[in-house]
Amino acid sequence: GYSAGYPSMVILPLPNNDSLYYLFHKSVKYVPGPPQSAFVDKLLYSVVKVSSNQKSVTQKNVPVMEDNLATGEMLAVKHANGADWWLITPRRNSNQLYIFRFTENGIVDTLTQTIGGLPPPQEEGSGQNTMSPDGSLMVRYYPYHDIMIYSFDRATGLFFNYRTASITLDPVFSYDGGCAISPNGRYLYIMAVIKAYQFDLWADDISATQTTVAEWDGFIGPIAITFYRSQ
Repeated sequence: GYSAGYPSMVILPLPNNDSLYYLFHKSVKYVPGPPQSAFVDKLLYSVVKVSSNQKSVTQKNVPVMEDNLATGEMLAVKHANGADWWLITPRRNSNQLYIFRFTENGIVDTLTQTIGGLPPPQEEGSGQNTMSPDGSLMVRYYPYHDIMIYSFDRATGLFFNYRTASITLDPVFSYDGGCAISPNGRYLYIMAVIKAYQFDLWADDISATQTTVAEWDGFIGPIAITFYRSQ
C-alpha cells in the first residue's frame, strides 16, 4: 500500500555490519489542485538496529536526494567487490539515472548518467524495471512501448550497450504489468495483465523470440487475478 509506486522501498544491510539495516524509501508530495496531482519528490532512508531481543528505529526519514524521481523503479545491485551496493532510480519521465554507492560509511557516491530512450509520460507509474540475477542487465518495461535493455558494470556503477526490443500486446488489456529475468539471465518475462510473454535475451533478434507462455484463466475472486508485477 505504499503510495510511491512499485518498488519504492528497498532494505539493505549496512556492509560489514550485522545489526544495522537501511530502509531506502521514496516520499510522495500531494498537490490538492484542481487538478489534483501526486509525484515523488524525495529519496529518504531510515535506519533499523536489530539485536537479539529487539528492533529499534535509530534514524528516520533522512533525505538522500530531493528531485522529481520516477514512481517506483528503485533497484539494488551488489557491487563487484561483493560488499557494497549500488542503489538505482531514474528521474521522473526521464532517461537520466541516479546511481548511489552504499558502503559501510553510508551513501558515499552519487553518479548521474543519461542513457537510453525516454519512457512514455502517460505510462508513469505503470510497468516495472528489473535487474538480472547476476546484476549485468537492467530492463525497463512500460506498456505499449519498446522494451528498454541496458548492460550494467557492477564495478563502475555505469550502464552501457543500450538496446530495445519490440513487443506485440493486446490493444485493450495490456495497460499495466511487470517484468522479470530468469535465474540464468537468458529469458525475459513480461507480465501483461491477461498474458505472460517470454523473450530470449541471448538471441540476435530479441523481438522475434516473443512467445506466449501463460494466459489468464478468467478467475475472479472477487476481482480478476491477472498477471502484474514480478519478482
